[in-house]
Amino acid sequence: MAKKRFIFDENYIKRYAKKDKTKWLIIGVSALVLIIVIIIVVLATKNHHQRKVETVVPKFQLKEELVLESGSELPEAVDYFSELENIDIEDIKVSYPEEFEISYDLSRCSDEEIEAINEEDANILDYACATPMLKTPNTYGITVNVQKKDYTVNLKVVDTTAPVVLTKTVEIFVGEEYKLEDFINQCYDVNDICTASFVTDDIDENGNPIDYSAFKDEGTYNVKLKAVDGYQN
Repeated sequence: MAKKRFIFDENYIKRYAKKDKTKWLIIGVSALVLIIVIIIVVLATKNHHQRKVETVVPKFQLKEELVLESGSELPEAVDYFSELENIDIEDIKVSYPEEFEISYDLSRCSDEEIEAINEEDANILDYACATPMLKTPNTYGITVNVQKKDYTVNLKVVDTTAPVVLTKTVEIFVGEEYKLEDFINQCYDVNDICTASFVTDDIDENGNPIDYSAFKDEGTYNVKLKAVDGYQN
């Protein structure tokens, strides 16, 4: 079989040279497009990273003083801040001075839990139902550690709430006497000071003082009492 012979004449060379030129032009344009795409991606990623860095800058402002009523729940860490952004709450540590006093509200506890809490070796902190409450009115310097630095916030505990008194009806016979304690079922104050007494400054329609402690005639009377806590509420 005779082999085919290729004659590289001038037209052949021009035709294939044109094809090579087109091929390299396509390759060059593609490479240029690829480079532009890479540059755009790099710039976009860089700008996104810069924006991301800007949004996670920690920002906070502590309160100079936090005022709460005695009997309120123990404040959380965030309550000491007027502004708090981009800081993990778990990284904030609050420390209380030795003289700081709290009590515990057991109203959420079951009878079994209360019985267990009252055992001699029980640790009340082990019971989630026991809610820590602010107790003694005073101004305390609270240490708040944020961003590995200690700050002091004054926690002012005040007592402006009157005690709670639960009364009961008393029935006696003519000639018998009654006492103040007969009318009181419970006298409660968050700071455990509740002093009750008969009201002594009321007068009747004739201008005569009413002695709530000494009704003697047969009849039904409303006996007026008052209770005062240790902070004159």
